[in-house]
Amino acid sequence: MSLTTEQQCLYRELMNIETDLFYMTTRDCKQLAKGLTRMGIQTPLQLRYWLEDLHTTDA
Repeated sequence: MSLTTEQQCLYRELMNIETDLFYMTTRDCKQLAKGLTRMGIQTPLQLRYWLEDLHTTDA
């Protein structure tokens, strides 16, 4: 599965995020990175904001 440069940045960020809430395989992270870029999330900072918003919505 090949990733664009933007998707590779998101993939690396996803792999670096340490959380006990979920476990994702390498393939899962790649698929999520692709989906996130389709939603307009293109930078690691945008990813962090999206995850924070997701967390506050869930709480």
